[in-house]
Amino acid sequence: MPFALMGQSSNVRMTVEGKTASFARGLDALSPTGIGEFNILKYGATSGGTVEDQTAIQAAIDAAVTYGGGVSGYGGIVIIPAGRWYISDSIQLKNNVYVRCDKGAYFTIVSDYAGSVWYGAGLLHHSGVTGGYYRCDTFKHTVIRLFSNTYDNWIGYNTFRDMFFYNCKIGIKLTTSSTGWINANVFDNIVISRPIIGIDPTMGVGSSGIDGNLFSNCQIQTNTTTIAAIDTLDGSFNSFTNFNIWDWGVVAPPGSHTFYLTTNATRNYLQGMDLTPLGGYHDDGYQNTIISDGRINMLDSLNIMSKYPTSGGTLAVPSGDAGIRFASYYEDALSLEFSAAIVTRNMSIVNHGSQLVFKTHAEDAGESLNDAMIIDYNKGIVYPPVNSGTVATSITATILGRIIYYNEAAVTDLSADSQIVAGRNGQMITIIGSSDTNTLTLDDGTGLALSAQCILGIDDSITLVYMTTRSLWVEVSRSNN
Repeated sequence: MPFALMGQSSNVRMTVEGKTASFARGLDALSPTGIGEFNILKYGATSGGTVEDQTAIQAAIDAAVTYGGGVSGYGGIVIIPAGRWYISDSIQLKNNVYVRCDKGAYFTIVSDYAGSVWYGAGLLHHSGVTGGYYRCDTFKHTVIRLFSNTYDNWIGYNTFRDMFFYNCKIGIKLTTSSTGWINANVFDNIVISRPIIGIDPTMGVGSSGIDGNLFSNCQIQTNTTTIAAIDTLDGSFNSFTNFNIWDWGVVAPPGSHTFYLTTNATRNYLQGMDLTPLGGYHDDGYQNTIISDGRINMLDSLNIMSKYPTSGGTLAVPSGDAGIRFASYYEDALSLEFSAAIVTRNMSIVNHGSQLVFKTHAEDAGESLNDAMIIDYNKGIVYPPVNSGTVATSITATILGRIIYYNEAAVTDLSADSQIVAGRNGQMITIIGSSDTNTLTLDDGTGLALSAQCILGIDDSITLVYMTTRSLWVEVSRSNN
């Protein structure tokens, strides 16, 4: 039956003659002839952008649910043709019904509307939206809002693609509460321009998760009001591939960040991401591009760049800023699943105080001292000069790091008590000298337990470990070059 492969619906119906009617209707739902399609114009929509159209769109979706006799597995396709459609309320998606927006479908969201455009709640599967340009200049609305509050009312296998959002409060908001879960949804080829928050996936306490969702070929363009491109990712096994976040840092609000993974975020995959300000700046003095409080996440092939201005126009990089910051907690150090179990490779991080920072939180509260390292996929772990500079009478917390490169322009003999600020139990540091003229001297005692006095000339080094039981740094090894 070669004619059955030619895409002619009449021939297809001939091949199923005598078969079940529901099977024929299933083929018709995929047909380009309009069979199984529900055009919103037939339900009262009027192009022009002055009269609300969400009622007509909702009516078309509700009608498409019953296509095929209500048989689970397929429904109709809702067609939104080219035109200007006025939205002042949410449109609820339904199982097995896809909405197809033709090229030129332009959605104007009423200026004071603070709800969502596309809304999914309760049990929602095999639905989604393709196409559409969505705009409102008041930054109040959310374009896609998916919410699950019970295990049975799960949301999964829905697809959203080829969409453009402009000036929204939140582009995509995924929320679970109680035992709800949002899994295995696809967000592909979506541009979110100038949002307050680009993507906000927040998992409620006790919920079953926001897991296994795919974000691919997406872009987020930030602006001066953006507080996060991707905020509070709680879930696991989510994938962000070929993802571009641009214009980041154009006078970003203090405390804002590009990508934040919470303590619940585990085994997420970030690959092929570009996070570049394209001439913008972070100017609040402290910005972390990627923050991960979670465990065992993988970062692959990332390009991260930041710029910092000064009054004179020269480049100045705040030492506290990190391209990527991983934070672990006290109890994590006692388990096998702590945030240091991370694979990173093929990364380019430019103009940050540190490329990769591990920040450990104390048992009760607060954050203790920083260690920083780069993990190279091919060469193993490499410890670069994390902190360098002058030390005056002691090594303080601001210069303390896994590697300390001493570059004082004078001979220094540390005299303060303690000579090195207290660390955490088991923390190791290596101090490297930079000159045979401008040496650094460490003395046995006053917070140090050394085999003898240590004078660090060029390329000389000493490695110390901190012991809280003795409240001092103990010598592990030294090298005199």
